[in-house]
Amino acid sequence: MATIDKIYNLRNKFSVVALTGVTGSGCSELASLMEGSFENLKTKIRKPEELKNEGEKDSKQYQVFSRKYQRAYRLVEKKHESYKIISYKNALILETVILLAKKGVNVGDEFVTLVKGKFHPSTTHDKGYGYEMLNLTVEQVNEWGLDYIIDKISDNISKIEEDNWENNKSDWRKFIHDLFFCKEFKDFCDKFYNHLKSNDYYLKNGFVHRLANAIRSFGDPEKTLDKNTKKDADMENMFLIIGLINDIIKGANHDKKRNFVIDSLRCSLEIVYLRERYNAFYMVCMHNEKCIETIKTKVAHYNENKAETVANHIFDLGITENSPKDYEEGLFSVPDIYNCIGNSEIHIFKRNNDGNVHLDFYSTGEQWLKIQALLLHPGLFTPSSDERCMSVAFQVKFNSGCISRQVGCVITDEKFTIKSVGWNDVPVGQIPCGLTDARELCDTKKGEEDFRHYSKFEYLGSITVNENTTVRFLDEMKSTYPVDKTNEIVEEGLYTPFCFKSNYNAFKKQKDNVNTRSLHAEENTMLQISKNGGVGLNGGKMYVTASPCVLCSKKAYQIGIKEIIYLDRYTDIAEEQILEAGYDQPICRGFCGIVGATYYKLYQPFMSYKDELQIRMK
Repeated sequence: MATIDKIYNLRNKFSVVALTGVTGSGCSELASLMEGSFENLKTKIRKPEELKNEGEKDSKQYQVFSRKYQRAYRLVEKKHESYKIISYKNALILETVILLAKKGVNVGDEFVTLVKGKFHPSTTHDKGYGYEMLNLTVEQVNEWGLDYIIDKISDNISKIEEDNWENNKSDWRKFIHDLFFCKEFKDFCDKFYNHLKSNDYYLKNGFVHRLANAIRSFGDPEKTLDKNTKKDADMENMFLIIGLINDIIKGANHDKKRNFVIDSLRCSLEIVYLRERYNAFYMVCMHNEKCIETIKTKVAHYNENKAETVANHIFDLGITENSPKDYEEGLFSVPDIYNCIGNSEIHIFKRNNDGNVHLDFYSTGEQWLKIQALLLHPGLFTPSSDERCMSVAFQVKFNSGCISRQVGCVITDEKFTIKSVGWNDVPVGQIPCGLTDARELCDTKKGEEDFRHYSKFEYLGSITVNENTTVRFLDEMKSTYPVDKTNEIVEEGLYTPFCFKSNYNAFKKQKDNVNTRSLHAEENTMLQISKNGGVGLNGGKMYVTASPCVLCSKKAYQIGIKEIIYLDRYTDIAEEQILEAGYDQPICRGFCGIVGATYYKLYQPFMSYKDELQIRMK
């Protein structure tokens, strides 16, 4: 082994890749691809010689891509690494058995009881949904191997008692790693979940959803979370499942290569947990433009007679799990895939090779080929034009003073030359929302108002709630930010910035996006051209970290933007209502590639290739 390879092995020897995406996006398919051999990967990708196309091969675009592809293919062919799958739903079962064993109850009986208790339609959303009670017995689960798992955990449960943890931490982690990957445990999980799917695939997903919520909220799989009351949800338990996954990772033999893929994460704070622990952590979001079709295909194998109904309910549950509403209201223990997507820095699309010419890493397999090549050898080749432009949009969003969501935008011409950048923020001359302070506003005495820092409306304005009721904005702010609560925050060395739009809407008991202090990132980017002078944007491309709203979509359409590339899909009707109407519609597509800190980790070489080559040739 060359000396330089020892440096690359520092990264190649260990990595953790976590997947996320809405239901049907293809996370499990990608995980299986990562687990397989290069021979399996080859069936999902083009061979380098298949890229040849008489109409394109003399172009620079073809030459650049084909050379990148050849480099990725050759390196991965020589140094391919398989990943061990850590299934989140399997970790959920293991954590459930551990928690029941700690209670000292009859684990088999309690396990069957809680499964039956959580295997049912939603009482709120699924009225009239036909289903049969789950047929499940202790004898069945023991036949599948649950008693073996219980015995193993019971023999080792004392190792995780608080008094013994530091002394027994390494032994427990090795035990839990070996148990998780042993044949007996994997066989049990496969048989258990297949049984649930055969009964009702949708209710299997509902069971996993409820069980995970119960453990993350209460640390007790037998409890039930009422999202309306948020009763007893405790952040102390938020990281129980991901903590177990962390133990599984740390329990691996450190003398061997340790590459793991987690399928899949749906709570954004679990992503933060891993990102703060591992430098070699990579967050991947899977996208699929045909989610519902993918779900129907899976369901048809198990529930053929009611596949359409079951698939639609699974899709609706996925929409619920994608929503950030509960997270924004302070309930962090339930799925918030929307924020998970925002936390992802590698974006892969579920696609198969379709026989057409694509001068990019097109299929899911080819996209993974590219990522793995860069993991093996950072800086092996340069970023794509899309990645370069989106990386700039991703970086400039951190200039935003918005305390709700930071968004960045870049506009280029048709040749990807950047013409303008912008982010969501207040007009020039005003104090950004992130630097406001509700306590400062509320403490202002009459006659001492400073209209440079806060608006006349914030100091003196009134809101009409209904025909008979008018309230002062400042009085409502004082009720919302009482002194005792803000004092607690100040004692922590922090401040109380506030969102005018959120407070105004709450006081007025309405929802709209009109009364905001900030410009949207897209309109700010377009206005920079007008403000500073420059070229027209007709025929240009817009890169934005969140797809444009209805208002910004109309403006982009009007100035002649021909292509809009986004990271996160904004939750309104802009695409269907504005961008997909008319005679000269702009293309609107999701971003595929690498951004953020991962962009630098994968595209920044350890050293210049000239120096590396000299070392290798000695």
